[in-house]
Amino acid sequence: MPAGLDTAHRTAARVAAIRAPHPGTDALRPKAGPRGAGGGAAAEVLAPVVHISDRTPRPPRDGAVRHAHAPRIDTQNRVNLGKALGALGWSPQTLLVAARENGHVVIRAAADSPLLIRVPVDADRRLTLPPAVLIALDVRPGDQVLAGVVVDTAELHLFAVADALQLLTGTLCPEVEAGSVPAPAPRPAGGSRVRGRWVAADGRGRVQHPSEDRVEG
Repeated sequence: MPAGLDTAHRTAARVAAIRAPHPGTDALRPKAGPRGAGGGAAAEVLAPVVHISDRTPRPPRDGAVRHAHAPRIDTQNRVNLGKALGALGWSPQTLLVAARENGHVVIRAAADSPLLIRVPVDADRRLTLPPAVLIALDVRPGDQVLAGVVVDTAELHLFAVADALQLLTGTLCPEVEAGSVPAPAPRPAGGSRVRGRWVAADGRGRVQHPSEDRVEG
C-alpha cells in the first residue's frame, strides 16, 4: 500500500473524488460495427451524445440596482407596491404618470401631461391601475403583475406575470398564434340580459333569442 504522503497517490485520490460519474464526449467509444465487410466504416461513427448541461454564456450584467415584486390586482384594480415606492422615494403626494413602452408600462414621477396616464396612489401606498394600463398589460382583477424597480433611473416597470413566465419557459402551444383564436360571438343588438328560450331544430339544439320570436297570423 503506498504511503499517505505519496504525491501521485494523493493527486489520483483527489481527481477520482471530483471526476463526474458520466463519461464525456472524448471518453465515448465508437459503436461496434457489424462483423464482415463494412464493419470498419460503421465502427468510426461515435455513439450519440446527450447534452445534459447548457454552456451558453449569460449576457453580462450592467450592475444596476433592481428590485422585483409580483403583487396581485385586487377587486378595485389596486396593487400593493409599498416597498417599491419606498425604494424609489415616492409617497402618496408624488405625482405618478404611466406610459406604454416596448410592450409594457413604465411609471415615472413627472409633471402632469395630457399625453400621459395619471396613476393615483392612496395612503397605504397602493397604486390604482387605470383602465388604459390594464388594457395595455391585458390583465384584470386577480391577475399578478411583475413590478421591476430600477433605482438608477427612478422608474417602475410593469409586466404581466403571465407574459414574463411565458418568456421564461417558452410557448407551450406553438399552434396557437395571433389571429388563430376564434373571436367571441357578438352580443345581440340592444344589450338585453334576457336569456333566450331553448328550442330544438334539425335534431340540434340552439338558443333562440327573444328577438327571433315571430307572431304567427
